[in-house]
Amino acid sequence: GYSEGILNSIGACGKFKRTNDFILKAWESVVRIFLSDFIASSENAKMVADQIKEVLSTHSVETEPDVSSLFKLMVHICEDEGKLTSKFQLHLTNLSAQDDTCKLWVKFTLEDCLPYIGLYIAMRSGNWNLRLYSIKEMAALFSAYDRITYQRLIPRHIAELLRAPP
Repeated sequence: GYSEGILNSIGACGKFKRTNDFILKAWESVVRIFLSDFIASSENAKMVADQIKEVLSTHSVETEPDVSSLFKLMVHICEDEGKLTSKFQLHLTNLSAQDDTCKLWVKFTLEDCLPYIGLYIAMRSGNWNLRLYSIKEMAALFSAYDRITYQRLIPRHIAELLRAPP
């Protein structure tokens, strides 16, 4: 549903709001597909689906109304004691081993885009530790993709935070 002009704008990161919206929607779509596949392939599919529904209904994150319930699930998965996380990650590892395209999307979902998603959630929920972690993880991406301005600004910002009083 995107025209060529809009896709060029997103590719060039010309309009922040549009690019941000596109990244969030792409990430959420891929995660939804992985979750659906995980539930469908699970021997205990009903139990897994019930766990996910329970997380979505009980885990509260104070965010703007437009933030998806999937973000709440991802916050919970990051803070989970490993029950659901390990099964889901094992499923994604198995998918990655079978197909290179799937491997690309798993890497996008869990490594490349997750710091950005974490920063988005942190900014809207006031989670300071998640914010710091996300910025630290994104610093490596700025260097890898040769983003000179951010390569300079992020280390300075982290250094200033280290000097700040608790």
